[in-house]
Amino acid sequence: MTAESCRKQDNFPCPSGSFRFSEKENHDMNPCSKMIAPVSESPKIFFITGEPDLSAEIGRCQHKSVGQRQISMSNLSVISEISVLYKNPVKYREMKQISSSGDAVNLLRSVWSDQMQYREEFVILLLNRANRVLGFTLISKGGTSGTVVDTKMIFQIALKANASGLILSHNHPSGNTAPSEADISLTRKVISGGKLLEISVLDHIILTDESQYSFADNGLMPFE
Repeated sequence: MTAESCRKQDNFPCPSGSFRFSEKENHDMNPCSKMIAPVSESPKIFFITGEPDLSAEIGRCQHKSVGQRQISMSNLSVISEISVLYKNPVKYREMKQISSSGDAVNLLRSVWSDQMQYREEFVILLLNRANRVLGFTLISKGGTSGTVVDTKMIFQIALKANASGLILSHNHPSGNTAPSEADISLTRKVISGGKLLEISVLDHIILTDESQYSFADNGLMPFE
């Protein structure tokens, strides 16, 4: 197969549905080679004084063809090595420790956006086994009466940070701290998923501009 005929092939199907091909301008590279690039980036984990050092090495997808025939999957060879490195830039002795719902509330208010009275947001705190805070992340933003929370994203972040515990939180722009049925149902769902991964859900806190509600303090944790 000539280099010219190879250049005319715009796309080549990669067996992994989570990747796509992207051209890389490099005259030193084989014209029949393409790089595999992720379709989208994962949500970032934010630390009190920094961000995580996460890296991934993606292998190359090389292919060959006989004559002008369409390339079949049997001619595809994929070798991919992916590595994830987690390093918390905050020293252990500097990590905030959560010993009560009040500690969690104070920390959450310090990192919350300025939209407490405008729209609902869902934030999680990630903790180690000593209940020291590894970091926090914003899971979703919604409207004045709700926000959609994808539990897969919660556990994706928790596993990346090597967390042993979670504190869920969201705000009610209305100023009413009473949990809704949807709030209770979501909490049950996250607790159920956490049991499989040995990640404990310690509390779910509802914030308003002037008050707060703790599931744990009101006897709603843990759910059986």
